[in-house]
Amino acid sequence: AAAEAAAAAAAERPVVTTGDSSNALLQAARAAALAQGGTWESVGGAGNKLRSVAEGRADLAIMHFGTSLWDTAAPEALVRASGGRVSDLFGAPLVHRTGGPLKNALGVVASAKGCGAAHASLCKAMRSDPRALALLAESAGPREA
Repeated sequence: AAAEAAAAAAAERPVVTTGDSSNALLQAARAAALAQGGTWESVGGAGNKLRSVAEGRADLAIMHFGTSLWDTAAPEALVRASGGRVSDLFGAPLVHRTGGPLKNALGVVASAKGCGAAHASLCKAMRSDPRALALLAESAGPREA
């Protein structure tokens, strides 16, 4: 019975939290995170999503492109202190500085301790998604001729 319970729990992993956004890119990120199975939970608020990762109730949290830096700064510290990781959808660290943009324009991915491979896999999938690459191009601004 214990082995069956452990197998059932493993089949439900990873636990991925996102909001209820209908954004196609966010849905693609969620699908990539769950490509090998797992469960999805809709959780409101960036801080709540990141806290669920820090506490180990979720393996991955994916946030949309409207979260502000102040939504993620303190919760990112909790995730990192618990051994997890926080990045944008492409795997780059979030940058908290004055004088820069106030939004996490490239989304946010957080992973719990021990879920680094899932984090890396999701970011790799986003680096090859044409919609994600278009978002990246937009954030880079116009190119000079």
